[in-house]
Amino acid sequence: MALKHVNAVVIGAGAGGGVVAKELAEAGLSVVLLERGPWARFEDHDHDELISQRTTVLGNGFGPDDERYRRVVQDSDGQWRIVLPSEGGYNNNAACVGSGTVSYGAMAWRFMEQDFRMRST
Repeated sequence: MALKHVNAVVIGAGAGGGVVAKELAEAGLSVVLLERGPWARFEDHDHDELISQRTTVLGNGFGPDDERYRRVVQDSDGQWRIVLPSEGGYNNNAACVGSGTVSYGAMAWRFMEQDFRMRST
């Protein structure tokens, strides 16, 4: 299968990526959106606060970590490692097309000091 040439590749089809892709396409560019997860379906959501209780700050209240969508980060010493959902560095991003906009619950949590530290220059 031959790959089509595109002018822009947008990583993430959430609120930011979707808007960027729309603007680029309206400007006449050919755009492809890449997303790491599947399309979200209603039946995929648990609708159960007892099993959907994970927070970035506190981690899991109980139960095992969800290992379906692994994230790999580079530590300050240059070593790569898997971050578990119960760790703060994992964050609360949905792994589906549309990301957090699909599961947004109108919550605006207060940022913590470490959220404002520069990750690069």
